[in-house]
Amino acid sequence: SSISVIYFSNTSQNATSFEWNFGDPGSGSNNTSTLVSPTHDFKEPNLTSTTKTYTVTLTAKNSFTTQSISKPITIAPTPKYKCRITKIEINNGTANGFNQAWDPLDGPDTYVAIITDGAVALNLKNNLVNNVQLNMLPLTFNLNTPFEIGNSINNVLKI
Repeated sequence: SSISVIYFSNTSQNATSFEWNFGDPGSGSNNTSTLVSPTHDFKEPNLTSTTKTYTVTLTAKNSFTTQSISKPITIAPTPKYKCRITKIEINNGTANGFNQAWDPLDGPDTYVAIITDGAVALNLKNNLVNNVQLNMLPLTFNLNTPFEIGNSINNVLKI
């Protein structure tokens, strides 16, 4: 999977053409570029705990000369994280910017969300408490099996 796009800044002077080789044959035809200052999307190393070093080479040419320079670039795997939710407390109020419009007819829709990539990938639906009323607040729910949130997906827990 992709970790990020790396931007390369070319400071060559008096060159009329450029050839970049990113030392990343796994990227196929994207392993080279003729742009002045290109970008390259390095692929994450397959091993989750090691880094990978690529040798990036820039060859700059004009009608009189050709010069090359190579530099190593080290790519590390995406950091892994995990969050465990073992207790959720719901209050009716505006403390800390929280303002939930409670609907006494059918209860509130309350979400705990961690957004990691801009799109909701997972909806967990569980009728832990149905039809929360104002007189039931504050409401505390202890999860018997902790809800674990890891990276690479968005998790939404509807309570």
